[in-house]
Amino acid sequence: MTTRVVSVWRADPDSELGVAPDESLPRLSTQDAVRVANYLDGGAVVARTTARIGDPWSDDPTARVPLTQRTDGVWRWDDAVSYFVRHYNLSPGAEFLAYLRERGFSAPPVSAAEASAVADEVFGTPSVPSPDRPLRLDGTQLLPRDYYCVYQGRVFRCYDDAPRIDLLVSPGQGIPKGFEPKDARNAFVQTIAYKTVAASEVEAFYRVITTCRYKGAPFSIERIDGPRLRVSIGGGRRVKRTVQEAPSPTFNEWGHFPNAEVLGMGEILATIDIAEAAQVTMAIVPYHLVSGRLVPVRDLSGAGYPAPTADEIFYFPSPADSPYLPPAQALATIRDFLAAHDPAYPADGLTPERLRNGWRLTTNHPVDILYCVADDDQVSSAPAAAPVSKVSSQLSAEFRQRHPFVDPPPPHDTGTDLFA
Repeated sequence: MTTRVVSVWRADPDSELGVAPDESLPRLSTQDAVRVANYLDGGAVVARTTARIGDPWSDDPTARVPLTQRTDGVWRWDDAVSYFVRHYNLSPGAEFLAYLRERGFSAPPVSAAEASAVADEVFGTPSVPSPDRPLRLDGTQLLPRDYYCVYQGRVFRCYDDAPRIDLLVSPGQGIPKGFEPKDARNAFVQTIAYKTVAASEVEAFYRVITTCRYKGAPFSIERIDGPRLRVSIGGGRRVKRTVQEAPSPTFNEWGHFPNAEVLGMGEILATIDIAEAAQVTMAIVPYHLVSGRLVPVRDLSGAGYPAPTADEIFYFPSPADSPYLPPAQALATIRDFLAAHDPAYPADGLTPERLRNGWRLTTNHPVDILYCVADDDQVSSAPAAAPVSKVSSQLSAEFRQRHPFVDPPPPHDTGTDLFA
């Protein structure tokens, strides 16, 4: 019997290997990532190699991604799959996950003869870097906010220029016959080919609205670059709150974030790691053309705002919360801490300096250490001479450990929540 292949790769002609990790695959909760990676690491070795390749999602050029081939007798994979699962919580696919859950994440024994047969299969098959990964509108991929449509049975991102529709081919997708190649990989909407068709030729229209909470504020996910997201404020999900809203930065405070750009009143862009995006939610909403304009099929407001039904909303593992600590509260926290633990430290004249996930409290007095307060109100210290980037990196690493990916139970959806 031929084994099935577990892969996290997608085609990428611009990369050194011709492939790249598929960022459209959703992430796993922290617990599931450990269980999946342990299962993969326990597979029987088919072909061992000490060769390693670089991690395209890391700034470190060290070759660290392993490539040893393994199998459980039904599926086969290389150790790169385990690497991206363990380091980035990357999902190896819904079908393989369902298979692991059915067997309780318990690997079957694989005999030497079975491993040898899989080795013959591996080396007897021409190397294919990665199959074409078509876009799917079934909630199994994490897609950026945009309009999508179905044309000749295939999903494409699209632009509405009624009565014409521009179909876009994303990196990692095969280019269908009749599409014009276009090298726009560095554009905000990455495209490798396009085709313009009449609106009447399109089978169905959808709007994908992918949202998250970042530092207590609602954002839309506009672009996915490996483990990083490009998000914009002002979008997101309008949930009817039954409790008081958590603190979030003011317009002026956003301007002090090192990873945010304030473009104008109410216009804020940020680049965040996917581990910082809390409550990741994606709605796939049917649209249709009315008088040459795309509008939601279901529009309860009458103003063009989509109100998805419960079965059109999908929830992805992510941190349950992304807290924000206002500067005044950071100062109060550190002064209370100093009074209890370091009363000799000069508490007057402290100035909060914004880091990515908290505050560094500077002082005009000569001191050997500076204190930091994370956005979840946890206090730490660092040498006063330490580079700010190193302090910020360490504070963020500790903050994320306290806010791991979880499998949030879907909230009760009435279908009346608005998405934008």
